[in-house]
Amino acid sequence: IYYTAAYYGLLGDKERCLKLLEKAVKSGYFNYLNIESNDYLDPIKSSPKFQQILDMAKSKHMAFRKIVFPEN
Repeated sequence: IYYTAAYYGLLGDKERCLKLLEKAVKSGYFNYLNIESNDYLDPIKSSPKFQQILDMAKSKHMAFRKIVFPEN
């Protein structure tokens, strides 16, 4: 789902990109650093909806790190 969202971003289809990106994060894809740095998502990075999705991914990412690496 995430990679399909990224391809929609590359093609400039912002609506579908955001919809699938949100679905990917809600379905368990929370690689925050990859989402943040993926150039294919550049067309949507200024969108408030993208920031909301990125914040959700970051929250899940940090919760995962806390479980897997509790000493860090």
